[in-house]
Amino acid sequence: MMEARRGRLTSIARADLDGHVKACDACKHEEAIDSVLDVALSKLTAEPPPSTGALKDARLPPLHTRLDAAHAGVRASVRRRMFWGLFGLTVLGLAVVLFPRGYVEADPLVREAVNDHVRLLTAKAPVEAAGDSLDKVTRELVGRLDFAPANGFGGDAETKLIGASVAYFIDRNAAAFIYQHETHTVTVLVFRADGLPWRGNGSRYAVTKQGYRAVLFRHADLGYAIVSELPEAALISIAAKVDSL
Repeated sequence: MMEARRGRLTSIARADLDGHVKACDACKHEEAIDSVLDVALSKLTAEPPPSTGALKDARLPPLHTRLDAAHAGVRASVRRRMFWGLFGLTVLGLAVVLFPRGYVEADPLVREAVNDHVRLLTAKAPVEAAGDSLDKVTRELVGRLDFAPANGFGGDAETKLIGASVAYFIDRNAAAFIYQHETHTVTVLVFRADGLPWRGNGSRYAVTKQGYRAVLFRHADLGYAIVSELPEAALISIAAKVDSL
């Protein structure tokens, strides 16, 4: 039957086939199916193959174009990173210039001075040698220290000396002179200056940490730290009196 559909049978063979199909139910059924398939296949239209121009249009861009695009992307990424890097350095530089005390946290002298002051404030008996006489309280401390705690400030009408104690500053003993300025306590720490990381070779500087202000400086073999909640100008004034030897 396939040959008959393709028109390859002679007229005699075609007549014999038709006679057989009419007498054979199975062949009738097969021929009916083939007819339905022929009709369905005739309705299908094949899409024409793409033209050469269409294939050419679908090709990738030239290699140099793709490389230029890749290089442009890399350059843009590098520029973005450079921008943010420079921006970060600029912000850091401004922070150092505008807020020079921002690195106080890394200053062990400031940290220890403020901690000693807080320890004295919270101690049950912060004053070990009570009195308003600088000579008297100093003599009571000398036997417990390995240095002479020189201090030129015995108090005045605004800031009164109330006593002294032996403290511990980083890795050494210290003399802690305690004063009262109105409602504020002022601690003057005196300790050996050798072997400590002084800023600016020990020249006087003021900082703020944890709500407290501190003035630190070095005089000869001794180091000094004055800590309180008083304004910076008041502490600098007290520091000048302590250093008036």
